[in-house]
Amino acid sequence: MRFVKYVTALSVLLFVSCEVDAEIVPPNVIETHGWAEMPAMPEIVNCEYCFHDKLPSNNALRNYSFCFDLEKHCALWVAYPLHSCYIEGDGKRTDKWGYDPCCVNDYYEPNLKNAYYPQNGTSYSHSRGHQLPSADRLASTEDNATTFYYSNMTPQLQSLNGGKWGVLEDDIRTKWICSDTLYIVTGAHFADGYTYAYDEKGQGKPCAVPTHYYKAVLRTKAGDSGKWVGECSSEELQCVAFWFEHTENSKAVRETISVAELEARTGFTFFANISNAPKEVYNASEW
Repeated sequence: MRFVKYVTALSVLLFVSCEVDAEIVPPNVIETHGWAEMPAMPEIVNCEYCFHDKLPSNNALRNYSFCFDLEKHCALWVAYPLHSCYIEGDGKRTDKWGYDPCCVNDYYEPNLKNAYYPQNGTSYSHSRGHQLPSADRLASTEDNATTFYYSNMTPQLQSLNGGKWGVLEDDIRTKWICSDTLYIVTGAHFADGYTYAYDEKGQGKPCAVPTHYYKAVLRTKAGDSGKWVGECSSEELQCVAFWFEHTENSKAVRETISVAELEARTGFTFFANISNAPKEVYNASEW
């Protein structure tokens, strides 16, 4: 499998691949990837963009992309397509935790052989929360292993991870999946006053704890149009966003909002390659 990485640091944009030497590329790297799930990719100091552009079980399919914050030691968002071809197969949950083999320098990735701990703590405080869910890549065991890279993890309260957040992941995978591809962005948001958890059993790097989590979803209304979303009119498309305060499951509320509202809250531009995405509106009854 080939991995592609774009690095932005101090306003310098580099292209790095496992197969080629580094070279300067134009700053508007969004033009290089016309994938429907991709947010816009402005230059952000101390962040890097990475693309797992070949799925292990089928090199004709892409896997996922993300924007990794080198200071917070986690991805700010992970973008990926979802279709039955990604989840139907003989794959199993691997729990194969490990460093991303190419996309992020190991120094910046958290070392998550164990969960997240308070500094010098004796028991864990946060689970290793997947942004691309393990269950969304079950076509093969090799596919599933890619979801266990540390670059795909954030410190997440287990009660939310295994509770209402997990319910949302199941809803996307079972209720809204369709013959046409679904396009998803999962993100971690950091409002003022966010705290830290630590890798290496509380002895290592401070990893920022998100104050909120979100998902943005785009698909065709029909679900079986046979058309790529970029070829559809806005009337043929639907999109929505879900927003959670990162709190205990009993207090967590799934807030359904427009993608435009999510953009206002996060500062990111979602589905940047789909000009007709109806980001200003959503129909709650469709979700």
